[in-house]
Amino acid sequence: MKQCAVSSIGIVIHDFKFGGSERIAIRLANYWAEHGFAVTVFCASLVGEMRSLLSDRMGSFAGGGEILR
Repeated sequence: MKQCAVSSIGIVIHDFKFGGSERIAIRLANYWAEHGFAVTVFCASLVGEMRSLLSDRMGSFAGGGEILR
């Protein structure tokens, strides 16, 4: 099997409100960013108490606004 180099990683989450999947996504994003990968977090909203846990080493992009859960 041929291996390819990963140049960037995108992670999709709903928002940064407290939750288990958000915590895991943020921890993975921070880990990969610390190890030199270009990481972007795509989310519906930048709102939430867990936003401050995301490293400044990566970009985040919020689409159109908050989506009801």
